[in-house]
Amino acid sequence: MQGVKSKDILLSVNMGTELAPDWLLIGCSTSDGYSSSRDSVSVNTKCSGDFSENLPGTFSWSFSNTSYVDKTADASFATLDDIFELSKEDDNRQWKLESIDPEYDFLRMGYGFISDFSNTADQGDYLQYDITVTGSGEPTNIQTT
Repeated sequence: MQGVKSKDILLSVNMGTELAPDWLLIGCSTSDGYSSSRDSVSVNTKCSGDFSENLPGTFSWSFSNTSYVDKTADASFATLDDIFELSKEDDNRQWKLESIDPEYDFLRMGYGFISDFSNTADQGDYLQYDITVTGSGEPTNIQTT
């Protein structure tokens, strides 16, 4: 099996506008992810008998990230202070999760906000943080090739 290296998966936030994007990388990542789920709506009637019928309900999605804090990160990377300030915003921003592997590229984009932010410094380890970006509206899967 020839896998896609996790170092080639990047989460970024648009600090500009949709027409003039200014992408800021969220990193030094140890984990980046996309998750989606769909609620089910249980429909029970007198005609259903002993079995409930389930229909697809509301779709939700999120991006996740775990990163170490880099004291020497350049301006293309979000700092811990940037993440802290983004976590306090009450507005949606454009986010993207992409693969930069030339043999397996993908790009998932959507609008969302940081709904969960934590940072920890365990004994014997370095300062790190976790974020969850809760999506708003439909995510897009953009074909890059």
